[in-house]
Amino acid sequence: MLLVYAEDKVMKELRKKLDYLLKNSSGDDEVIEAIKQEPTIAPFSTEAHLLAYLLSIGEITYEEYIGLNHEFYERYQQENQYLELFEMAPRTFGQTWENSISENCFHSS
Repeated sequence: MLLVYAEDKVMKELRKKLDYLLKNSSGDDEVIEAIKQEPTIAPFSTEAHLLAYLLSIGEITYEEYIGLNHEFYERYQQENQYLELFEMAPRTFGQTWENSISENCFHSS
């Protein structure tokens, strides 16, 4: 439970940092709100979309974008332990799942 709390605390801090950047930017509030309302599909989070917007309007550098996006993605992966499955091709996913089931069900000691 302590680990989950620590992860939540780090993600809250990252979101506070992003909110600060947004509030102090010259960005259009309507655009920012529209981005926040868009549905997201893993691994493209709302935070990643907002960072891309800040980059596009020149509020952050590419290096800042890469660094913050990486931090958010790392935390997002920790919160969503099966995220890597979305990155697999369907056949690879099927083979991985089959091997896992096979090992767990038929090769137990």
